[in-house]
Amino acid sequence: MNKENDNIEKRLQKIKNLYYKLDEMMDSLPEGVPESLKEPLKKAIFGDEDLRELMEGLDKFRAPRFMMVGRTGVGKSSLVNAICGKYLAEVSDVEIGTTGIKSFEYKDAGRTLLEVLDTRGIGESVENAVEGEKDAESVLIDKTIQFAPDAILFLVPCAARDRIDEDIKTLKHIKRKYYKETNIDVPIIVILNQADRIAPTQYLKPEDYTDQKTQNINKSIEQKKKIFAEQQFKVNDIIAVSSYMDWGVSEDEIKDMTETERDSLEIQFDGRYNIDELILVLGDSIDVEARVGLLISAGLNQIVERLSKKFKHIFAGAAGLVAVTPIPLADIYILTLLQGILVMFIAMLSGREMSLKSAKEFILNLSGVGASGLVFRTAAQQFSKLGNLIVPGAGSAISGGIAYAGTEMIGDAAINYYIKGIDIKEIKRIIKKKNQDKR
Repeated sequence: MNKENDNIEKRLQKIKNLYYKLDEMMDSLPEGVPESLKEPLKKAIFGDEDLRELMEGLDKFRAPRFMMVGRTGVGKSSLVNAICGKYLAEVSDVEIGTTGIKSFEYKDAGRTLLEVLDTRGIGESVENAVEGEKDAESVLIDKTIQFAPDAILFLVPCAARDRIDEDIKTLKHIKRKYYKETNIDVPIIVILNQADRIAPTQYLKPEDYTDQKTQNINKSIEQKKKIFAEQQFKVNDIIAVSSYMDWGVSEDEIKDMTETERDSLEIQFDGRYNIDELILVLGDSIDVEARVGLLISAGLNQIVERLSKKFKHIFAGAAGLVAVTPIPLADIYILTLLQGILVMFIAMLSGREMSLKSAKEFILNLSGVGASGLVFRTAAQQFSKLGNLIVPGAGSAISGGIAYAGTEMIGDAAINYYIKGIDIKEIKRIIKKKNQDKR
């Protein structure tokens, strides 16, 4: 296991331990907090099914299994490397008969990150079948059942549409047979790879893509959607990506390298486009054990970003719930506690140890940032509750909105500081500008 993956798992275990301690923390709230608030608070924090599954999945995650359908040259190995952010050699290469079906494991430091069933293109498999052998389609179905993919990735060149119709017809037939045999409706993600080759082709870095290039990519997506609609074949998603990365050496040189030498390769040019979005799409399509394995395989940034945003939204919702509850002054303590725990979670995701006291000091350091200062927000939140004396419920709605927005602001600030490494002065400037823009 490499150090980065080991580090991710250690961080996540710490987060998981803190997550489950929250139950005790909610039970130990001051006596002035009504019991009627404690249960809704717990529900707001622990009721997020996606987060709960993710935490539970840490104990039993596994490498995801993807069946890749796509003709030769569509960039299947490059896509795997793009997802994992490093050069991974294909190992355990097993060819299934003469139909071109191969199964691979992609490993890093002895640990399997991804398992791939490569069909070399359904059409090519059928075309290359040898007379007298079991037909390629039957072999593929048998192997698919044995492999039990979490998802089928149908790779198509973004700039082409040649013979897609043929592959769709065969894939539709195979999916139907697979469902009949297993009662599993396997998700299918259509990946339009090599988006960097869409005109104008001279722009290879995603940040340099022109409006015209982006429009052409979107046109390609719409064209493929139309083809699938014509074939009456429903897929889970269609997404355009670029897997282009340059390692500074040729493929022939890489093939002659030892595993240690390959591990030391660094990306010299990173032209990946939409890979982060693809990982989220894949994660939402597969079971939690494979999803956690995918996020860990994809590296630190993916899982940190996903969890930090998830915690931010959950705690903002919980803060809004506290704010609309009629417990004047006591809710200031609870809001500060929730916001402090949020900062703790985000700091721990970045790999830092943090106490609740340090988290509150971070929040205090943000005070006085224009109209978003915490003293102002707390005073405004408490004053807004007086509105209930005039129009029942009106003041609480204002209060809830302030608490929600304030907690989201603190979450964004913590993400920018601890995860993105932005200086605290710059964060305050960003917050101040946002508040000025809202006026």
